[in-house]
Amino acid sequence: MKRQQINLAQALWGSLVWSLVILVTGFVALSGPAANFTNGMVATVHPLATEAGLNVLKQGGNAIDATVAVALTLGVVDGENSGIGGGCFMLIRRANGETVAIDGRETAPAGASRDIFVRNGRAKTELSQTGALASGVPGSLAAYEFALSHYGRKKLKELISPAAEIAEIKGAIHWAMETFSGSQTWHLRIGR
Repeated sequence: MKRQQINLAQALWGSLVWSLVILVTGFVALSGPAANFTNGMVATVHPLATEAGLNVLKQGGNAIDATVAVALTLGVVDGENSGIGGGCFMLIRRANGETVAIDGRETAPAGASRDIFVRNGRAKTELSQTGALASGVPGSLAAYEFALSHYGRKKLKELISPAAEIAEIKGAIHWAMETFSGSQTWHLRIGR
């Protein structure tokens, strides 16, 4: 139970921080040619993610570009709370006052059926909570790509490179996987 409470607290904190990143960068450099600013700020839970967002702004990117760069970098340096293997929501307030919501939640696999969790005529709740059937198709990258193609100035390829560099050069990837029994924890550190 305590592990679940910690995970819930981490998830809530991650959601709050992600929302703040979107809101803060949203005031900095909104998309569209009419919104060009010379000052801005980015705030995240990790200095490398903050730096990634600031660098994008310095290189002429807008708030959407910076937000995607931050999200991709957080997936590397704070993988327990975010990453491309899950989903997201993006709220964008444009310079003209328009508000845009992008739903990047996970979706069911194409081969899923209405009765995927039914065995012998009865629903088996645990099948939807653990194991291969509990996985959804990640939606984060699709949301990032949509946001960039409609409201950004940069391409996903440009924005993913800094996160990939951090993962490769600085060895910031860390992955912890616990077995469902909780009896064993595996830690893998990659880096130089």
